Amino acid sequence: MLRIPGHVGTCGLCYKEAYRSSVPMKSNNKKRRLRAAKTLAEFVRVVQVAHGRLQIACDFPDRGLICIRYTVLLYTTSSSAVDAVSECIVIACGLILSRVSGLSVGSMFNVTDGAAANAISPMEVAHEAVDQLMSPEREAHDRVRMDEYAKSLQDVDAALNRLKATLASYKPFEKSQNGDESSHAYADSLPSPAAKQAAVEKPQAATKDLSTIRERPQLHVTGTWKEVLDLRSSSTISAQKPEDRQLQPLAEAIRDISRQIDENSYCAPLYVLLALKYLFAGYPDLASGAAYKALLLADAVQDAADEYHDRACEAMRKVIQQQPLVERISLLKGELHADAKSSSRLGEPDEETDVEVDVWLREHYLLLTYRMLVRSLILVGCCRSAHEYSLQGRKLYPQDPELEQLQRAISAYAVAKSDDEEESGPSSWLDRGMVRREVYPWNDYEPDRLNELPQLNVLMEKVAPQLEVKVVDLPELTGLANGQSDAGSDPAISTQLGVFAKQDLQPNDIVLDETSMLTANNKLQDALCDACSADLPDLGGDDATGITACPDCEVVFCSETCLEAAMESYHPALCGMDVEAIAKDVPPAQAADSLYALLLLRALAMAETQECHPLELSEVKYIWGDFHSLALAQHWQSPQLETSNSGAVDRHQANMPRTLPFSFEHNVRLPFHMLEKMDIDIFTSQMYDVWVFNTLYAKFRGTASARLSGLGGRPIRGPEVSAVHPMWCLANHHCDPNVSWDWGGSIKFKVLDWRPEWASTRAGVEPVRRTPGIKKGEEILNHYCDIRLPVHERREWMVGALGGNCMCERCRFEEENHVEGK
Repeated sequence: MLRIPGHVGTCGLCYKEAYRSSVPMKSNNKKRRLRAAKTLAEFVRVVQVAHGRLQIACDFPDRGLICIRYTVLLYTTSSSAVDAVSECIVIACGLILSRVSGLSVGSMFNVTDGAAANAISPMEVAHEAVDQLMSPEREAHDRVRMDEYAKSLQDVDAALNRLKATLASYKPFEKSQNGDESSHAYADSLPSPAAKQAAVEKPQAATKDLSTIRERPQLHVTGTWKEVLDLRSSSTISAQKPEDRQLQPLAEAIRDISRQIDENSYCAPLYVLLALKYLFAGYPDLASGAAYKALLLADAVQDAADEYHDRACEAMRKVIQQQPLVERISLLKGELHADAKSSSRLGEPDEETDVEVDVWLREHYLLLTYRMLVRSLILVGCCRSAHEYSLQGRKLYPQDPELEQLQRAISAYAVAKSDDEEESGPSSWLDRGMVRREVYPWNDYEPDRLNELPQLNVLMEKVAPQLEVKVVDLPELTGLANGQSDAGSDPAISTQLGVFAKQDLQPNDIVLDETSMLTANNKLQDALCDACSADLPDLGGDDATGITACPDCEVVFCSETCLEAAMESYHPALCGMDVEAIAKDVPPAQAADSLYALLLLRALAMAETQECHPLELSEVKYIWGDFHSLALAQHWQSPQLETSNSGAVDRHQANMPRTLPFSFEHNVRLPFHMLEKMDIDIFTSQMYDVWVFNTLYAKFRGTASARLSGLGGRPIRGPEVSAVHPMWCLANHHCDPNVSWDWGGSIKFKVLDWRPEWASTRAGVEPVRRTPGIKKGEEILNHYCDIRLPVHERREWMVGALGGNCMCERCRFEEENHVEGK
């Protein structure tokens, strides 16, 4: 019977009649529906059996500011003891909901049969049901089944214990330190076991224990957490708030979400919201990384064997517990009535997965994740990856119109960007694009290089005593929004750093000798030192005596010095971690990308070993990543996020220059895979995120040196060894360099004894050639390409490294004095 505090009287229910005529169990989907029924038991506080009657007590929020304990007394003759208890709990919750919400029991359980509905609501039927429960004949019959009920209750108790955390949804909110409101548990004053037993033995008692009444404050959640709670699959990308069209509020929101992630690292909805904010800010590349993390957490929720399963479920539960109660019950009721078709399509949830968590994930967050990921990949130009994830999403949600529209957009964009006149399949579609190359608004690690010259010159003194670092004005290599540089116009000036001679330097002088641990080798079997990438001597030669290996793994070093340096800087993070084969022995077309990825791996290992942020490593801290210098506040525009036509994707990055090459494989999936191999939690370690990877790639692409490894007699297959030397790379590029460089273990600057000719085909303009040697105060000029190439080929070769077309004096001279056809 249902007891209402403050009222005398009962409202009874004959369970068998009501349940069978209102919620018939479909045998082809019974497992899913039964699990949903058990999940409803999370609202239950006390389940006890006495004399064949099942008493269920629930702490349930009323429409006022109190939390009331309701007690329901039910009876069932179900053939299955487990089904009996769990189904009674469903009916009990329905009765309570009918009282709280004002709905009838019949409407709560979709009763359409008039006789059944009449059998539930009239008071006389209720009393008759109570009389049946209390009759001596019934009590004698029930005693026979008590042992069976007792055993079944043990199983249900286990389910109740697993779902007890959901009770936090009835507890007051409390402001956290960052000002947002989140859910915190409060301690209920539950009746003692003796009091519970007395309540069972005297079910007709009309009095209410006032200790079970608790004040329930008005819930008022604001800021980021409210946006998380408001995420629904029914929302669209076009439903932007005014603040989502302004840069400053978006940057602050991204910072705030990152702080929330620090406290809730495994919360998939937080990553979904972060991806959305990145899209609004014009960073689809970063949005793809956030959406990918949300997808990994969704997989963890659905797989009980995943190492993050428990934490991901708990984080999701925290979000669900703060959702409107009516919506939570509605989703669970929908799960009870789920048809066999949807069950087959979405698959059975894992036996250990909380049903309510699984339902919310499938109904809202997983669908949102696929939408975000696919849209981001389209907008960044990664058509193959976008197609892959759109197929996954459409398989789970074949009727979703947004995924359907996105899939059409992928094909249209891929065909529009294809060089093939004939229609090609997804395997030949482009899977890389260009993204913004900038110091992100939340990047607090980029130093003020111009004001740190004393520190830089201390470092320079160690490797090049005859050189010094100074401030220099250089042409701005900012590209246009379409990724091209306006080479025909006078470039703006950018203040940067350069390396200058402290004294006169003669041809063939060695003026810099620098060793770095930030190296990479993409050949699996080449005989190279793991630390400095120098060629190892022949094992039969006299020089082989210096070769040594890590005592805990098979990694080889050229000397004890390199082994010690590796142990201090990076090797402990990689030792025995099975990373040797990552990005190795790749096709020639992928050689450069693999080297950049391996440099990233080494930087991550150095940061982990030295316990610092990757952008604070001395090897990369002072390197300039050829970032554009446009003021975001003046040039940023709200991006175009629609993909209905292929031209729209050129306006998706807030009208900012796009000069950094990006691929989903090398900028997102592979770095996260590397971190997992290193046993680093990619969710709790925010210093390892896509914007950090992008910043490091920007620095590497403009400064890393590369060469073929030492084994001779092979065809050229692209660069095989690369390194970043922080002092060497401070020297600026020029297509008329005054030094050459050679790298084998250490990198050296050698003053050139010749200078290239500046070509001219214009009548009356003579070619130019400068005199070798460097005078005191002159700038040291390095080179990043083959300086024998013509101007257009040199620029094409260097656009990725420089972030735009080269604007050195030689390139501008040859461009101005070039006559077509000559």
